[in-house]
Amino acid sequence: MSRASDPLNTIIGLALTFFVITIVLPVIAGTAGVMYAVNTITYGLLPKAELPRNNKGEFVVTLENHTHWHTMAKVEAAKNNSAYLLGQYVVRAFPRILETCNGIQHCESYTSEFVALDYKNADVYLLTKQDDKLFSQAMSSLSSRVQAHNEQLKGNFDLNIAFEGVDELEKISDQLALLEKMDSLSDPKNHAQKVHANVVQYAKNNCRNNGIGCSVKATLIYDYSVFGGPDFLLTR
Repeated sequence: MSRASDPLNTIIGLALTFFVITIVLPVIAGTAGVMYAVNTITYGLLPKAELPRNNKGEFVVTLENHTHWHTMAKVEAAKNNSAYLLGQYVVRAFPRILETCNGIQHCESYTSEFVALDYKNADVYLLTKQDDKLFSQAMSSLSSRVQAHNEQLKGNFDLNIAFEGVDELEKISDQLALLEKMDSLSDPKNHAQKVHANVVQYAKNNCRNNGIGCSVKATLIYDYSVFGGPDFLLTR
């Protein structure tokens, strides 16, 4: 049976490869080329904003104008395609919820699951100092819900209740001036990637309660992102 199916698998594999090479890849390349051309023409036609520079010659942008197309057009005209974001910001780690038996006696005998705050896989956010209080309120609310859930279960082995997946941060996100989830940087410079990654990792370990050292500086790297904003490069 396996010998008979081998030629068939080979034919199918070759057909799929042919399809990807002749159809899929040209479509992707064509779409990317069109987007690049559209972006280039768009930025070329836009009037360029007058932006101040710092003592290093870097463009300085603000929360109010950093995603404005005129600003992006001006920065794109520079060789390094980047600008310094004015102001001091903080990074905070917002934990995820993880099922756990840590510290729970006879945990395997319970019908329901105990939960804990997981900072190892926490989401790291950039926000202004004045908005840090709102973030802290969301963090406090989540911690209280976790504690209340676990307390309700203790000693009630047959209680069948799940932890409510309410996102406290989502409730207040529209009240925050700047709230950006920190993902891996797409900048091609290896050193910049490492610096950014180190800040994000530091935040996961130390910035749960806005500890000392969690203030950061942000550089914006513009990359013809018509349907998105520039990438944030964080430094401490």
